[in-house]
Amino acid sequence: VLEVANTKMVGGLRAISGQRGHDPRRFVLIPFGGGGGMHVCALTRMLGAASAIVPPFPGVMSAIGCVFADLQHETSHTINRPVESLGDHDLADRIAAHVREGAEFLGADAGDLTVLPRVEMNYQGQTHTITVPLSTRPTREEVAKKFEERYRLRFGRTLAHIPAIVEALQTTVVLERTLDQPAAPRWEEFTSPFQRRRTVHFGGTDVATEVRHRSEISSPLEGPLIIVQSDSTIFIEPGFRCRPLMGGALMVERS
Repeated sequence: VLEVANTKMVGGLRAISGQRGHDPRRFVLIPFGGGGGMHVCALTRMLGAASAIVPPFPGVMSAIGCVFADLQHETSHTINRPVESLGDHDLADRIAAHVREGAEFLGADAGDLTVLPRVEMNYQGQTHTITVPLSTRPTREEVAKKFEERYRLRFGRTLAHIPAIVEALQTTVVLERTLDQPAAPRWEEFTSPFQRRRTVHFGGTDVATEVRHRSEISSPLEGPLIIVQSDSTIFIEPGFRCRPLMGGALMVERS
């Protein structure tokens, strides 16, 4: 079951790295979720990556992100018109309406928001679209020019004899949050008894494995090793080691 899960996750990682021209060996993996640490060494090994960094509390990493991330509101409006048929204020007026809607939703003043408008465009008859970022008050000329630049960048040419179509307008408004960053983690007292050695089936054989609590990791340790904490479990495979970093994170790398 673990091998199937690891293979599927590696396929997803390759789809967003190697298949897009990025060499995964140049990147550091960051596992999250309660089970992410169980797969970290296997995924690092299968991808050929050099190392990974396990956050202090991977099981609640997404929740922490929701607390500290900026607030956003996105509005989309179907246009489906040739660029040449647009008036100079058509998109600007719709963007302004999107900003008012976002400000009301976020309970903020429009002046406190970062506004990120963009249009989805293509040439008439095409099914795929290209995302074109715009200014907050775009003219028809700006839209046409930026679309041609984006299209040429992606495909090496433009199709000047075919009308360019604005399929949709999308506006994201962002309210920056000013919360203080979290303090360094304080590991909970792990008072419940747990086995200090476990037998782990790895590589076709049973391996005697030491078990430690995350608060006990104060110096580099070699695998095999199981690290337990309240929100997740981390498995350090044979051939890997871990060491603590500033801020409570854990570096996992090949021995």
